[in-house]
Amino acid sequence: MLGALKARRLIVTGVASDQCVMSTATDARMHGFEVVLHGDCTATQTARRHAMLLEQCETVFGISSTPGSRIRLPAARTRRR
Repeated sequence: MLGALKARRLIVTGVASDQCVMSTATDARMHGFEVVLHGDCTATQTARRHAMLLEQCETVFGISSTPGSRIRLPAARTRRR
């Protein structure tokens, strides 16, 4: 589906960041997508686990995190009929 949509970059957010979010982000990265992870748009059971996730994503998978306030989406394209 993402290929059909010609997606190149994925913004990953969610809860259970050290499980579900990490799995989604690393899988997307391995499939060649640019992954954007916003640390304040994810959460886990403890602050320590969350910090460990962000560090692991950056050092192991090359996925850096930034604040959610830095999300900039492109303007919507209108289709001509």
